[in-house]
Amino acid sequence: MPSRSFPNGFIVAIATTLAVSMANVAVAETLGAKMKIYFKGIPVGKLYSSIVIGNGQYSIKGSGRTNAVISIITKTKGTFRSSGRLAGRKVVPNVHASDFKRGRKKSNSSLKFKDANVVSVSATPPIKYKPGSVPVTPDHFQNVIDPVSSLLFPLGKGETASGGTVCNRTVPVFSGKTRMNLVFKFKTSGKVKTDGFNGTVYTCGVRYKPVSGHRPASKSTKFLVGRSDIEVSMAEIGTSGVFAMFGFSLPIRQGVISGKTQTFAVQ
Repeated sequence: MPSRSFPNGFIVAIATTLAVSMANVAVAETLGAKMKIYFKGIPVGKLYSSIVIGNGQYSIKGSGRTNAVISIITKTKGTFRSSGRLAGRKVVPNVHASDFKRGRKKSNSSLKFKDANVVSVSATPPIKYKPGSVPVTPDHFQNVIDPVSSLLFPLGKGETASGGTVCNRTVPVFSGKTRMNLVFKFKTSGKVKTDGFNGTVYTCGVRYKPVSGHRPASKSTKFLVGRSDIEVSMAEIGTSGVFAMFGFSLPIRQGVISGKTQTFAVQ
């Protein structure tokens, strides 16, 4: 039974992920994307991603870093990768791995899947649960995806892009330590132009629904559960029906972390 992971699955899913999905794309396409990260409107880091989609498969590789320009931000750098397949609106990962260095602390983790079920989890250093954490049971390893793949938004067969088809979905996530549901719902849309992109961006509200591995009594858990202002925005890659995260806004107790895409170019 899996027993290792990397921490802060929900934060990683939103704040360190720039991902993409595909629907009925026969020829592989590569998206090169760069996002700037802000804390209270002040630039604190950058995130880079290279994503390949095609023939019902996806592969994501990326890296990011933050700078300790504000006392609350710990200097961090890391890499991540995920791959798998897409079946209609469903994302089915095969493998996920990440490496991070926060200050002087280093960590790495990996997840392996079979048919959307976690079959292997490893991490260094080992994860320890604090007293009062909700137990993770074998059921929580079933029908889940990793945090990076959690922002793959494929359209189903015959669907056309709209606020509802892009945003409205519930995504079951297992980070290796925590099991959660991310509930996305359409909020608004608008035209946006940036390097490599000129089109409609859909903004989705996100509700965090913890299932296990978390501490219900912790201040961070209570804060996130009660938020109705977490957002991600999604943009289509070309005319393929493929949508990727274009930006995000994540309130934390000390302020708001946000991301804004600078480059969103298909090669």
